[in-house]
Amino acid sequence: MQKQLLLVTRQSPDWVGLARDFKQGRPIDPDRFRPAESIPSFPENIVELVDLWNMHSPVDFFSCRARLKEIADDTIAQLPDARRISCDELDSIGAEIENFVVFFHDDDDWYSPDLADYLPANSPDSYDVLVFPLVRLWTDTITFVPDGRNARTVVGQRKNFGFRYQSNNYGVNGSLRQQTPLMTMKDHILASAHAETCALRDLYIDQVIGVTAKSPCSASRLSVIFSEPDKAQEHVRAYVDGLAALEIPPEVSWIAERVDSVIELFSR
Repeated sequence: MQKQLLLVTRQSPDWVGLARDFKQGRPIDPDRFRPAESIPSFPENIVELVDLWNMHSPVDFFSCRARLKEIADDTIAQLPDARRISCDELDSIGAEIENFVVFFHDDDDWYSPDLADYLPANSPDSYDVLVFPLVRLWTDTITFVPDGRNARTVVGQRKNFGFRYQSNNYGVNGSLRQQTPLMTMKDHILASAHAETCALRDLYIDQVIGVTAKSPCSASRLSVIFSEPDKAQEHVRAYVDGLAALEIPPEVSWIAERVDSVIELFSR
């Protein structure tokens, strides 16, 4: 029996509420958007970086993040019969989780509407983790592919994986819960290390099913944007120009539709 899709959102602040309060001049408690737990590569000075964004950008940080989440949510809404929960709800599912393939993702990550078509229909427990190529949208867009493997479609430049798993390109077989808590697989960097330690079985499928949509207001990019605050808008313009010039193959037209929305957001 083919397993179902379960999309599990990592931390996702109330961006709409934060944007509303910011526009109304209300004080913003940093704990409303700062992670409660340590995340690899997440900037420790996120509060300072958000303040810089709001000083130098025409659209406030929280409104930008709210719109990016809306774009990402639209891709997930196109997944037929997929179930969606937050990380906090994962443990409450219990043994039912074994009927699913679990994809952890950030609230600005995208998925192909055809994702379910690539879940193995036969021998659903012959693997621990499904792995796919991953497009990283940025000024210089990259498609990450495992070294020595093929990808049916490449957007931008091809590059080898930096970790065993990338941001949102891996699906965890729910049956793995019999060996290890699935929350150990939430972060792709920690999951990569855990997979090595536990000798997990990967099944690679050469189809692009996801995009990690990096933007100027991604937490991991803010330090780059504001390394020289006076040049921040130059970085944003270069990002928009890079996306506008990006050649997107028709096989992944679902990416092109969202890229247009991102260009519109950062062209204001």
